Amino acid sequence: MARNPDFSLFNKIFETYDNLKFQKEPCKRLVVHAGIGKGERVLDVACGTGWATLETSRAVGPTGYVIGVDIAEKALSIAQEKANKAGLGNISFNQQDGHHLKFEDSAFDVVICASALFGFEDIPGAIREWRRVVRPGGRVAFSSFGPEFSRDSRMLRKTIAKYGTASPPNVGRLDTIEDCVRHLVDAGLGNIQTATKELGYYHPDFDAYWQEVMSSTRRIPLDKLDAATVDRVRDEHLEEMKAFVGDQGIWRPVPTLFAVGVRPN
Repeated sequence: MARNPDFSLFNKIFETYDNLKFQKEPCKRLVVHAGIGKGERVLDVACGTGWATLETSRAVGPTGYVIGVDIAEKALSIAQEKANKAGLGNISFNQQDGHHLKFEDSAFDVVICASALFGFEDIPGAIREWRRVVRPGGRVAFSSFGPEFSRDSRMLRKTIAKYGTASPPNVGRLDTIEDCVRHLVDAGLGNIQTATKELGYYHPDFDAYWQEVMSSTRRIPLDKLDAATVDRVRDEHLEEMKAFVGDQGIWRPVPTLFAVGVRPN
């Protein structure tokens, strides 16, 4: 993650972060779209609990290495534990802000950021920083989500707002391919390649859907409410969500955007 969060809240979220199905597949796909191969040096910015970092570690093999950075200590602890359990020795994690990296110029072959850049306070500045630490001819790659991804969050925010609790909207500045391309070009990257893929799925029931809500950043404003109010919000929100129930359950759209740019030689 990257903005200026309340670390205690975000660390709490990361305790359940791996329940979020929508995070996993985009991370795997980003490694493929970035063209990461054996022996490469890769930086994973805003790595969270390490889904993309571990996938990258396997892609680069024992002759390469990958570093995951995030500002949330709890996320890094979970990521390191997963790497240890998987026996991956070509991987390390450290606490850093993705806007201001503590690496030398041209230190990496590839910089990736999976489903996090849209939450950065300064998107253009962050990408310029990533360009700095990638070598000439190296790649900067990230994934984001299209507008429909925030459908459920927008509905929940409106319900929470009835009870006087501020709930900041998703940043939403990176929800089209055109946005992705523009930011890469503005940062001085070229040879842009993009792709889109719907990676949605069904929640089998409302309990499964609500578990995802309470495992994600959507729970942060709910934690500021008393238990009775949370129950009212839940009941009202789930009533609205009935509009999206089908034969297979509750549809969760995950329109995923991928963009890769190359630093000129």
